This record gives sequence, C-alpha cells and structure tokens, in this order.
Amino acid sequence: MSARDLTRLITSVTGDVVITQKIFSEMSLYLESKNLSTIHNTIAVGNKEAQIQEITSIGLGGISEKSGVSLVQKNAAEITCGVEKTAAKTVTELNGIGKTEIAIACDVKHAAQLCREATTSTEGINLIKSAIVNLDVSVGNREVLQKAVSILKDVPGAFGKDGTFTRLIECGNTADKLGTARGAAYEIEKAYELMKQGEKMIGLGNKIPLTNNMEKIIQIFDIDIETATKLIECKNWDWNRVNPDRISKLQSQLPQLRDLASSKGKVFEIYSKNSIPKNLKEWLIKQEIKFTED
Repeated sequence: MSARDLTRLITSVTGDVVITQKIFSEMSLYLESKNLSTIHNTIAVGNKEAQIQEITSIGLGGISEKSGVSLVQKNAAEITCGVEKTAAKTVTELNGIGKTEIAIACDVKHAAQLCREATTSTEGINLIKSAIVNLDVSVGNREVLQKAVSILKDVPGAFGKDGTFTRLIECGNTADKLGTARGAAYEIEKAYELMKQGEKMIGLGNKIPLTNNMEKIIQIFDIDIETATKLIECKNWDWNRVNPDRISKLQSQLPQLRDLASSKGKVFEIYSKNSIPKNLKEWLIKQEIKFTED
C-alpha cells in the first residue's frame, strides 16, 4: 500500500483532515522524506476550504492553510509507506478516536440547529444537554446550564435564531467566540437562578423600545433578562481588562435602561459575574441603579 493509498484510506474513513492528522501523529511511524509532498498533496486534494469551514462551524476549531500545511508536514514525517500489513488494523483502532471526536462535533452542530429551530421535544432537549457537556470548560457551569435547558425551554428568547442557548451552543467551542458563549452562559445561569427563586420569566434577549413624551421611539434596547418585576443587564466581564470606551458607552445607556424599567413599573438591575470597580459602583449608587455581584 502506497503512502497515497494509505492517506486516502484514512481520510475516507474519518472524513476529516484534522482527525487524519491526529491518526498520523498517533501511528508514530517513519515516513521517507520523498513521500512528504505526496501525503500533503493527498490531504489537500478536494474541497479543503469546505473542510476547514465545516471544522470551524462544528466547534473543533479552524485551521489556516499555513498551519494546516505545517501540521501535515510534521505528522507526515512519522508515517511510513511500508505499513500495508498494519494499515487496516491501525485505521480500525484509531478510528475509534476519530469517531468519538466527530460524533461530539456532530452532536454540537445538531444541537445548535435544534436551538435555532426551537426544537424543544424531549429528544431535542436531551441532545442539547449532551452538547453542553462538551462545551469549553471556561464557558460556565455546565451542570447548571444543562438543568436550565429544561427549566427555560418555554421562555421566549431562550431558543430560536437569536436565542441565548443558540449563542451558547454555536460559540461554546470556538476559540474566538468564547466571550460570546460566556456571556450567554451567564445570562442563562442567572435566569435559571431567578426562576428557582420564584421569579416569573418574561423573556431573554427581549427588544424593548424607549420612547419620548411624544411616543416616538428613541432607541431599542436588547434586554438580557426580563422578569415580571425587573429588567436585567448581565455582564460577564473582567472589568479591569475592558476597554474604557466600552464602559463609557455602557454608562451612557444605563440611565436610559433605568428609566425604561421605571416606565414599565419595573426595577433595572445589573448582574455582574466579577467584582465591579469601586469608582463605577459609586457612580451606580449615585444614579440609583441597583447592582449585584456574584
């Protein structure tokens, strides 16, 4: 079996260039240098851009063409073209690794689709819970997030195209989107906590217009959590690392949010995952804006 044939075999079984690279690395066999380009070219053949896009979208993390080439060359150095008698056995054993990762990625992708379609059947809920287990550990309390799926499944805004759970699942394994996932996770955790305390949940991510005395819409706000008594803004920020311009923008909006809540007979409150800087807390107190720190 040639190096080209071996590569084709492995890639056809795994269906994933990244998993193929993992198999190459795990095989720990020597490849003659003359076969380096053969291995690389074989992996690169076909719709590589689509492969990279797919890998990115399902949360395994994308690879740039440059890094992809580098990884292939590095791992290919450990492949030998003289492994015909062990190739089938190796693929069978290592495909278990590949299938596990692919299965997880597919579950996450499927769960994201269910969230977008707001499919909250028992089967759908269980799949979404299963996908949450496999999100990046930094996203949030995955045990609480799992429980929240069932508790919040009928709350408007929890699921759907722009749903909070949709953002969580779609972004929870992608390196450059983890901040979005953490924000969604915190909103879910606080909504779950409020419902457990007996608060009636009106919606997540509600769009509420602020109007003037002439009933003209001045601005439309996205409200992280709306209950029967509160409008809540959730911030999973490390305040000391946030760009000052973002904090200034937030400060310009908070009095409007306070007034919006008041016009609806509700209280506006900020929930912060991390400690709020002293100067900002003093400003919030002067503005009569309630805040809660975890």
